[in-house]
Amino acid sequence: MDYYSFFKKLKAEDPRIEYATAHKAPECKGLNIPQFYKTIDPINVEFGFNDGIVRLEPFEGLSVLNEQYSYIEADCVFATCNSDPIYMKNEQVYTCTHGSKRVMEEEIAVSVDSFFEKIYGTL
Repeated sequence: MDYYSFFKKLKAEDPRIEYATAHKAPECKGLNIPQFYKTIDPINVEFGFNDGIVRLEPFEGLSVLNEQYSYIEADCVFATCNSDPIYMKNEQVYTCTHGSKRVMEEEIAVSVDSFFEKIYGTL
């Protein structure tokens, strides 16, 4: 997927969106970070999805976000939708209801790229 085109199209839809070019491969101890962070750092990126607002976490905040949702077995929580976590697990993208004692995962997409392609198609 061409991440530049995706984020450029998001910005065309909403000029408040901010992102930066990643200048180095990000590392975050213990997290399997989605591939797009090697290209783009989503500084302030929000977009509509399934009647909610998805907020991509800037690279700088990934550690804190993953600590907040540590009760979830995830490779990396990289976004939220109305405070529900969106995360990668075995390369697939899932969400679940936050604050629930029993985590009931819902698959959103087979990959992060597939998730972004779903969004791209609605813009």
